[in-house]
Order: sequence, then C-alpha cells, then structure tokens
Amino acid sequence: MERESGINKYNGYSRNNLLMKRHRKAMFMNIILETQVSMFMCILLFTLIVHAYFKLDIKSRTNKIFMYLQISVLIILVLELVSVIINKSSWINSITLHKLVNVAGFAMAPIPPMLMIKFVLSWANIPEKHSRALLLTLGLPFLVVLGFSLASYRYNLIFNINNQNVYARGPLFWISPLVSYYYYMFSLTVIWRNARMLSIEEKIIFTSAIIFTVILGLIQLKYFIFLTIWNSWAMAVTIIYMLILYEKAKRDILTGLGNRMEYTYYIKSMERKQDKKLSVISIDMDRLKVINDKFGHAEGDHVIKVFAKLLRESFSNEGKCIRMGGDEFIVFIKSDDREMVEECVSNFKMKLEEYNKSIEKPYDINFSYGIEIYDSKYTIDETIKKSDVYMYEQKKQKHAVILNEEIL
Repeated sequence: MERESGINKYNGYSRNNLLMKRHRKAMFMNIILETQVSMFMCILLFTLIVHAYFKLDIKSRTNKIFMYLQISVLIILVLELVSVIINKSSWINSITLHKLVNVAGFAMAPIPPMLMIKFVLSWANIPEKHSRALLLTLGLPFLVVLGFSLASYRYNLIFNINNQNVYARGPLFWISPLVSYYYYMFSLTVIWRNARMLSIEEKIIFTSAIIFTVILGLIQLKYFIFLTIWNSWAMAVTIIYMLILYEKAKRDILTGLGNRMEYTYYIKSMERKQDKKLSVISIDMDRLKVINDKFGHAEGDHVIKVFAKLLRESFSNEGKCIRMGGDEFIVFIKSDDREMVEECVSNFKMKLEEYNKSIEKPYDINFSYGIEIYDSKYTIDETIKKSDVYMYEQKKQKHAVILNEEIL
C-alpha cells in the first residue's frame, strides 16, 4: 500500500509538472502572438537607426530630429513589449518594475508627435516664428502628460497595476491619447498651412503617415489587446525614411542643391500641369576654371559651396535651385512675373557683392545669367534653351570686355 501511494504521489507530481509546462508554453505562445508584430518593428527600427546613422548627415538639423524620432518610437515600442510580457507572464513579478515601465511609456507618448511637428517644420525650411509661443504650445501638453504619468505610479490616474501585477487603464487614461491627437492635428495644420513649401509627394506622405497613426491608434484605444499605436508609428517612420533616401538621391553631394535627377523630375512634374506659370534662370559662374588652376580644386569647391548657399538663400522661397554640374546652375520659379524674377536676381547679386567685400581673397565670385519666361507656344525644354542662349550671350560680352582690358 505504501508503495502504491508513493507511485500515485509520483504520478501526481508528473501530471502537475506536465500541466505547468503546458501552461507556460501556452502563455509563451500567447505573448509571442500578441507581440510578434511589435518585435518585428523593433528589429526594423533598430536596423533603420543604424543605417541612418551611417548614411545620413547627422549634423543636419532635419536628420538629427528624424534620428530622435526613430529612437523615441523604438524606446516606446520596447517599453510596451516589456509591459505586455510582465502583464501576461508569471516570470517577472515585480509590481515596481511594471509601474516604472508604464510611467516611462506614457510620459514618452507625446514625444514622437512633437518631433514630427519639428521635423516637418525643418524639412520644409519653415521659419519657426514666435518660438516661445511654439515652445509653450508644444511643451505645455507634454508637461501635463508627464505630470499625470509620474503621479500614476502612486495614485493610479492614467493606469493601474493591481496587487496581482495586472495592468488596467486608469480613470484619467484619456489624457494621454487626447494630447497625442492634439499633436496630430497640429502636424496636419502645419503641413497644409505651408503647403506651398512642400511638393505634392511630400504633402501626401506626411499627411498619410499622420492619418495612418490616427486611424490605427483608434483600434488600440478601443481594443487594448491590439498593439497598433506604436507599430503604426514604426511604419510611418519607415515610410518617411524612404522619402528621405529618395530626396537624398536627388541632392547634389557638394552643394545640397537639386541634381540632374531632380531636374528631370521637376520638368516632368511641370509638364503634367495644364496652366503653367514658369520662369527659368540659367546661371553660369564666371572664371571658376581660373580659380581652380591658380588656387586648387579644394578652393574651387569652396567657392561653389558658397555660391550655392547664397543661391539657396536668395531663391529657395520662390523656386527650385539645381546644380547641373561643374559651375552650371538653373533656377525654376513658378511665376511669370519677370519683374519679380529680376528682383530675385538683383538680391542674389547684392548677396554676392557683400560676400566678396567681406572676404580677403584675390578673386571675386561672379556669374552670368539668362532669364526666359515660359510661353505656351513653346515647350519647357525650348524655354530652357532660350535662357541658356541669353546666359551665354552675357558671358561672351563679359569675356570681350576682359580681353579689351587686357589689350589696353
């Protein structure tokens, strides 16, 4: 009898162990099923961050903001994953850790939409007027969420962790999504108030990214078991990174202006428009070869950079500046107002004169140019050729003057 009871007891332990193993396996599978998309997004975001670190100019303010945006989304995704694992499993029983993870997650929730606003402003070169007012407008809602998140550790306001270490939404949970959606609406307002500063593709991508997070975010707000908010942010960040790489491919490495790829793209986009208003300015730097020969190509590159910077400052708000190669540039302005175009050229000349006076160099930076206004009788290519002709005529006249001075 004693032997039989011992066997039964052993069989009982075996059954309990088997049940516990099955329970743990089921728990593990449930966690994997619930978090597999988030895990994939974490890997994707980490890969993008590493790639962006090596491929983008991190000194650029726009790229720096984008890096912060990626990192903040990744951190929140990781915090959400840890919270789900603690909530669903019996492996980690620390209520303190669970509370700290949720405090950090809710406190950081407004940061990605805030950074999105800053990113769009920087991307479109939109001046941040009344920066103190903007800081207050963006910072005050964040401070509100931060305060309630910290208070929730003790007072269970935004979230609640009970004695069984199970997460539940608190009575003031609505504050966090309300602030986030405030930032979403702010972003859309920034995009469409400054629509002329963005291309059609940029407006579509930025708007779609925000609406995408808004719609998928609503799913998680209604059904909290679906982790859609920060996964949608990871997707939005990925789409924006694709835009950044595409725009990078259209940029001249030396100057940051558009290159020939941008030139081709711009012309094709203008050709699709029915009612075209376009002015073309063909520009060629004077005597760059002389500077290269006398002072070296490094000095020549410096001159090109300065020229491009002043060109961008003079025309970026009015048109598209492109470096065709070497010392050749072209500016497209969506206007048929010749007086306005000539005024922009005059402003550019003044900037160059001021720069020439401010530096102690044995040379001046000058240029020749030609202006042509688009007429529906001609194609855009023919308009560009005409502006080139006027530019070369001016260049020949300057060259003739220099030869006469040398003879005299």
